[in-house]
Amino acid sequence: MDNIADLLIFNTIRAAFSANNNLFLFGEHNTRDLEAFSRSYIGNDFPEIWFELPLSGKPWYDLHILTARKSLEEDCRIPEDVFYPKVFSWFAASTGVRQLAVSHDLSKGIYDNPAVQLLVSGRDDGVVHDFLAVSQKSYASAFYDAFMKRRAESWYACYFGTFPSRSDQLLRIECIPKKQDQISYASDARILAAQLESVGYKASAETLELINFMAALPFPIEFQFDVTRNGTVAAVMSASLRFSMPGIKRGSLQTAFLNDDESVERLMKRLCDLGLSDERWKLLPDAAFAKRLGDGHLIGFPAFIKVRFNADGPVDAKAYLMSRSLIGTN
Repeated sequence: MDNIADLLIFNTIRAAFSANNNLFLFGEHNTRDLEAFSRSYIGNDFPEIWFELPLSGKPWYDLHILTARKSLEEDCRIPEDVFYPKVFSWFAASTGVRQLAVSHDLSKGIYDNPAVQLLVSGRDDGVVHDFLAVSQKSYASAFYDAFMKRRAESWYACYFGTFPSRSDQLLRIECIPKKQDQISYASDARILAAQLESVGYKASAETLELINFMAALPFPIEFQFDVTRNGTVAAVMSASLRFSMPGIKRGSLQTAFLNDDESVERLMKRLCDLGLSDERWKLLPDAAFAKRLGDGHLIGFPAFIKVRFNADGPVDAKAYLMSRSLIGTN
């Protein structure tokens, strides 16, 4: 696809997501999103796109663009105006990686200094060290090593985020506990507390209560931490629930979130009771779409609900809408 075609597809995706409830879910259209998108990926395949939306307060959206490693040749052309060309050049020649994400805080008016995140396909400390060296500074590897020694062995560290424009030298790490861990969290919050404390996070009673509730739902749970110099974590962390990846059946998306699943309703009502969400979550199913594109489809759907916590307890909640192409589907 050429760049003009990609820009048209991006506009189609944004319009499809926001067609019915634009202002309530997305807020005013940020016209800089097209520029951010066009500078955030490489290769010939259309990237995966995520919109991040708050579930209460003033509506806005942030933007994440993910390039898949399998879509790139090692000698692929790196556009001159792409963000972090050295990172993309490294990524195109790397192994043991899945995707490279460029993440924009559009809601904060940050247009030229996005975060960059590496999603890996397994544990390879050398790959992570190389990414941190090319995307941040060498000191970030020490953050990573210290955290990995402290974290529960059963936690799979799936992605690593850096912030080249920030001076506070944080490393963001997302971890996926094993299914048995999640079952344990649901039955005994003390196990959850102990595993969080292993990385230096002292969870409040309110935090443990809500994560205990989330862990009992039939969706995989993930934890996100900001890691500091000694490998311990900052006072703010997040827990998210991931919904199933849909296929297309008779033109409709099939996911737990979109099919009136009782567990989804329980989750969202709990977040509403805690003041973390208002009624806008009920609009999320209508934001989903499936559109034919050549010999495949573009699909968009609610993929994650994430809750952020500080030292006192839950702070806010967000929804993540994901769009990707499915080639060769009917």
